Amino acid sequence: MEEWQIVMIGFVIYLVVVFVYQTFIKDSDRTTQPQSKMRVDVPNVPPNHIMLSLGEFYAKYGKYPHCVPKDINKMITKATFSGEQYIVVSSSDVESIEQNIKNYKVAEYHLHICCARNNNGIACEKGGDIDGAIRNYEENIEDNTTTLHPYERLMVLYRRRQDYDNELRVIDCSIELFEQLAGYDKYVEKWKDRREKTLNLKSKLSTNNK
Repeated sequence: MEEWQIVMIGFVIYLVVVFVYQTFIKDSDRTTQPQSKMRVDVPNVPPNHIMLSLGEFYAKYGKYPHCVPKDINKMITKATFSGEQYIVVSSSDVESIEQNIKNYKVAEYHLHICCARNNNGIACEKGGDIDGAIRNYEENIEDNTTTLHPYERLMVLYRRRQDYDNELRVIDCSIELFEQLAGYDKYVEKWKDRREKTLNLKSKLSTNNK
């Protein structure tokens, strides 16, 4: 065997030894370091508080950020960016979040039902089934829905039938409900004007029927 071949073989053996050391032995030493260096700091939990991992919090409440108080959302954001793994929240905050989620789910369910009734009412109107449309819209206002469609359609349909008593009932119901809500002032004013016109129409109808 030539001398240069012996040198090359020795060099290859050296490279193999270095690779094995770097890949297995050194990594093994790193993973067997004392656990104290890898310990995660766990916060103290005061009375009437609960400790949750960020993963647990996201799993339970991540789908409902609008149901979580702003201060808790800020705490979560701060903990996430600072690399913390746990947060401590009061038991009352947790109860509040869970109640908010329950209320949201109930409201979402009622909204789904309301939309279905409105769609049924629209279909009934298109098909000429005015009684069916009125029935669907009336069911929605009985539930005090805060969508405008059933109220406004009932006003129109009762007006066409010259059923002014029912039109006035729906107008009064609309005003009473939406006066309590922000952002509906222009509708409330419009309904108040409509109420005056409906009273005039009712009066004229009574006069003509005498």
